[in-house]
Amino acid sequence: MTPRSRNSGTAGAAAAAAQSSAAATPTAGPSPREFSRLVGANIRAAREARGIMQKTLAAVAGLAPAQLCRCEQGEQLAKVGFLERLAAALDIAPTTLLPSD
Repeated sequence: MTPRSRNSGTAGAAAAAAQSSAAATPTAGPSPREFSRLVGANIRAAREARGIMQKTLAAVAGLAPAQLCRCEQGEQLAKVGFLERLAAALDIAPTTLLPSD
């Protein structure tokens, strides 16, 4: 029989409890990357539904076209102020651009 260290039983139990706790915890929503992708898809859909080009929307909203492009592609997380400016330019509520459940 091999000797065990004093903390090995306690550490093993704590690790097992942490794993089972993490597995039982429901997810709070999409990952940040998935959230960015969903917001970007909503921005693009709202823009295309109004027949507006990216460059035009960016100019009306006072944003850089490259920034709008990155957000639509889900490469950059849109901040609240960014979404508010886009929503105002599109004449929609900012919450329209957020993912729905």
